[in-house]
Amino acid sequence: MGSEEILPNVEAASREELSMLIYDQTSPNASSFNITAAGSVNILIYGERLTINTKVMIEHWGRIEQLSTTYVTNNALLAKIPNRFRLLPGIATLYTVNGLGTSDTIDLAITFPRPRLDAVNPNLWAADPDLATLPISVIDAKSFAGNDTFISRRDYYIKMRDDLWSDTTDGGFVGGADAYFPNFDFNKIPGFPSVLWGADGTTLPLPRFVQPVDNGIHNVRLAESQYNRPMLVPVVICNPGPGGGMSNEILLTIAAPIPVTSAVEPTNFSPLDIIMDDDFFNPKDTPVARPIEIRVTGPSHVPNFSGYEEPKFGNFNASSVVRYDGNDIPTTFVSSSVLIAQ
Repeated sequence: MGSEEILPNVEAASREELSMLIYDQTSPNASSFNITAAGSVNILIYGERLTINTKVMIEHWGRIEQLSTTYVTNNALLAKIPNRFRLLPGIATLYTVNGLGTSDTIDLAITFPRPRLDAVNPNLWAADPDLATLPISVIDAKSFAGNDTFISRRDYYIKMRDDLWSDTTDGGFVGGADAYFPNFDFNKIPGFPSVLWGADGTTLPLPRFVQPVDNGIHNVRLAESQYNRPMLVPVVICNPGPGGGMSNEILLTIAAPIPVTSAVEPTNFSPLDIIMDDDFFNPKDTPVARPIEIRVTGPSHVPNFSGYEEPKFGNFNASSVVRYDGNDIPTTFVSSSVLIAQ
């Protein structure tokens, strides 16, 4: 190896990290994948005793490769890192070798990108009973280069290994992705983003909705209490590390249609129907009138004029109030079709 006084010495690089390249997950194919993985990125390596025959090496998930290296000065080298090394997140290492020996290493993080949020679909209606079975789709706005910015497929790495990787990806290497990156587990579940839902003064992560077939769209599920009343909800998405972080914020509108009532029960009552609660054994007790329960019903979904307006979903919600003789009375929300008032 030689003495430390004559070995090449690496001190720093012009980049401490490179953003991971995430392929198109909604319509993945080998052609577009190889366009994503094509090319390289330049990086300057700074150090000492970097002679004209010094080469920069990279190691990432068990793959060791000599990089295309251009001598600049005894203190700087220009290297090209193939973009295929950016397909898997993690910490790569860089070092140099020459006739005098091998330098120490420096880390280069391959990081998850900062996600970009485009939309949350479908449009929500307060207390929509159909949301008990429908997933909520979180739509990627993609990077400025057109790549996805977060992982949505649970078979993300399996798809990469089995269907997308080819000799074009690795320059003719024999063995495929498993052999090219031997220390990476392509069968593992990828690092999914967290979808954060802010309402009622708290921010909560939403559970992932797993569909039978991966379609490349990240889906989540809402609890009924999270959409049971009309409101504006800030939604963000957060990628895991290394790198990652919070996306832009989307304000999601949970709307409520004008309510429709079909029936009120009882249809009528008289003072004789009012029950008085009192203590029979206490002559000084003042009787108290027991509230009369009113049941208001309507359709689960308000009707709409097909062809003239967009469908509306839901009807009553947790903010609905029954008004009797011009006054709001205590109301309990039961479902989009039932309210109980007293």
